[in-house]
Amino acid sequence: MKRFTESSISIKILTALIGAILFGLLLSQASTLYAFQVSPLPEGNLITNPWFRAFSDPNDSALDGWTDAAGQNAYWSSSQKESNPSPDIVYSSICGNEPVYCGTSARMSFRNGQSGGIAQPNVDAYLYQIVAADASKTRLKFFMHWVSHIVDEADVVIYGATSPQGPWTAVWAPFYHSQSELEMPPEGGTIEDIWNQTGMLETVVTQGYPYYKVQFHVRLPDDISTGFKMTGVYFTVEDAIDGDVPTPTQTVESTPDATITAEPTVEPSPQDQLLLTASGVSETQIQVNWTDYASDGSNYTVQRSPDGVTGWSEVSRLRSNVSSYTDTGLDFGTTYFYRVQTTGTSTTRTSNVDPATTKGGTSPTLVPTPTATITVEPTAGPTDEPTAEPTSTATVTKPAPTPTSTAPAPTATSTSTAPASTATPTNPAPTATSTPEPTTTPDSGDGLVLSA
Repeated sequence: MKRFTESSISIKILTALIGAILFGLLLSQASTLYAFQVSPLPEGNLITNPWFRAFSDPNDSALDGWTDAAGQNAYWSSSQKESNPSPDIVYSSICGNEPVYCGTSARMSFRNGQSGGIAQPNVDAYLYQIVAADASKTRLKFFMHWVSHIVDEADVVIYGATSPQGPWTAVWAPFYHSQSELEMPPEGGTIEDIWNQTGMLETVVTQGYPYYKVQFHVRLPDDISTGFKMTGVYFTVEDAIDGDVPTPTQTVESTPDATITAEPTVEPSPQDQLLLTASGVSETQIQVNWTDYASDGSNYTVQRSPDGVTGWSEVSRLRSNVSSYTDTGLDFGTTYFYRVQTTGTSTTRTSNVDPATTKGGTSPTLVPTPTATITVEPTAGPTDEPTAEPTSTATVTKPAPTPTSTAPAPTATSTSTAPASTATPTNPAPTATSTPEPTTTPDSGDGLVLSA
C-alpha cells in the first residue's frame, strides 16, 4: 500500500512538471504569435535597410542608410513596436526583450520616435535613398508595407540619373495616398487590419539609369489624429520582357491587404504632369529643367522661394517651347526652392517644388514649414510620419501657397537647352539612437498606444 501511494505521488509530480513545461511553451509561443509577422522580401532588393533598423544593432530601429532631405533628424523618425510588421524575431527592450516580431518602420508623426525628428503640420517632408543599378535593365519593381491615419498626401517617386549627384529625372510614381478620416481596426480586429501593402508593382521605362533615387514624400495636416508609417521597402530593376511597352507614367492605386474606408482620392492624369528638377551649376547659378506632359500650349512662370513655402517670387516668364531656365546672380552656398506654373490656358498647373544649392557651401538643414503643393502622378499600385527635396517628373498637385515673405530677386537668364548639371544630394546614414521610455499616448500613426 505504501509503495502504491509513493508511485501515485511520483506520477502526480511528473504530470505537474509536464504541465508546467507545456504551459511555459504555450506562453512563449503566445508571445511570439502576439506580434505582426510578414513574409521576407524577395531577392535582388537594391534598397539598403528596407526594414529601418540600426546598422550598429539590428534589434533597434533607425533610419540608417536613408536621408531626411530637411537635414538629419529633422522630420522623419523611426518606430519600433509589436504592431509593426516584421519578417523575423527581434529581441528588443521596446518589446520587453521577448522573442517576438518587434517590427521597425519609418514614420511621420507629431510625436517622438525611437530615433530621428518630429513632423510639422503642413510641411512637405521627404525621405530618400540613392541606389546603384544596371542601366541596361528597364523593368522597375516596387513594394512596401504602409499604414496611415489622416494625411494630406503621401507618395513615392522614383528618379533616375547618370550620376549619384544628379540631376534627377522622375521616371515613375508607384504610390499615392490621401486620407481625410481617421481609421481604426474594426471591432474584434487587430492592427494588422489597417496595415496595407502595395503588392509588387511594376513598370517599364523608356530608359534605364545607373542610379535611382527612391523618395518618400508626406505632408500632414494640423490634426492630432494624423501620421504615416512604412517599412519593408523593395525596389529592383530587371530585364524587360519581349512585348513590354514602356509606360513612363501610370496611375497609382494601392492594393491594401485589408479594407480601409478612406475617402477616395482623385488621381492626377499623366497628361497633366509638370515635373521639375533643379540643380546648382556654379557658385551663383542654378539650372531648372522641367517636363510638361500636357502639351496644351501653356507658357510658364519660374518661381523661387527661400524655404519652399513662403516668399515665392516670379523670376522669369517663358514661352511654351522652353523647358529650361538658368537662375543667375545667386548667393554662393545657398539653397533656393523652385517651381513652375503654367499660364495662358484655362487651367493653371503647378509643378513639384525642388530645392537646389549653389556651389561653395552645403545645404542648410531647414526646409519648408507651412504649405507647399506638388502633383505626383502615381502608377499602378503598395506609420507614423517627413520634409523636402523632391526632384521632378511625376505629378502631385498641391495648391500654391500664399506668398508671405520677401525672397531675393537676383537677375536671371533663360535658355531652351538643359545642360547637364550637378545636384548635391547627399545620403548620410542617420545614426541609430535611443530607446525612448514607453508612454500611453495614442499613436497618431497606427491608432495603438505607442511610444514611438
